[in-house]
Amino acid sequence: MTAVDEAGNESARASSVQVRTEGPDQVAPAAPQNVSAVADEVNFGQITVSWNASTQDANGGQLTGLANYTVFRSKGSTNSFVPISIVDSATRQFVDSGLEALTDYFYTVTAIDEGGNESARANVVQVRTGGPDQVAPAAPQNLAAVADEVNFGQVTVSWNASTQDANGGQLTDLSGYIVFRSKGSTNSFVAVDTLNLDVRQFVDTGLVELTTYHYTVTAVDEAGNESVPGQFGTVEY
Repeated sequence: MTAVDEAGNESARASSVQVRTEGPDQVAPAAPQNVSAVADEVNFGQITVSWNASTQDANGGQLTGLANYTVFRSKGSTNSFVPISIVDSATRQFVDSGLEALTDYFYTVTAIDEGGNESARANVVQVRTGGPDQVAPAAPQNLAAVADEVNFGQVTVSWNASTQDANGGQLTDLSGYIVFRSKGSTNSFVAVDTLNLDVRQFVDTGLVELTTYHYTVTAVDEAGNESVPGQFGTVEY
């Protein structure tokens, strides 16, 4: 700036000052933190994704114009992320449904401000959907078959309770037992009774005297998985 008097004399220029014009926000939010994904234990096709609210810009400044979040999902690997939902800035949870059971899914989330700037993706989390129990119980142990010394047509079969799955894990959903019998050899087993989980003894009646019978027992869980047969119990009149 200069000053000019009535005679046309102009002053030297004043000291210069610098100013920058304003413009649209060009700084993206920081990526959302603490993303988690939890598979539903009842609805096997559902996963709940959650995250902490974004409070800072990517440059460390305070975030004041947060608009929404975008949730991304990839199936089977981290190579195929696609956006599956956009939620408002007050929402920090998304329920993903209609998924395949016993399948790995990966999730990440971005934050977007009112200027349309999108954050980097949050750390990827992996989760596997649940599914029907596919592990059978372990075979019943300590099977015994004892012929009745008074009633010659009767045999009592007993066994120990099944407490483990076939893979060594704890058995939590035992449904019952199936008792099998084979007459004369071990080549013709047929199921003769199905028993509740709290029953560990079976009395077989109406048998033929002076005949060899073989018995075995399997354990069944609530999903219908059946164990391999327990060791044979043999009795001969």
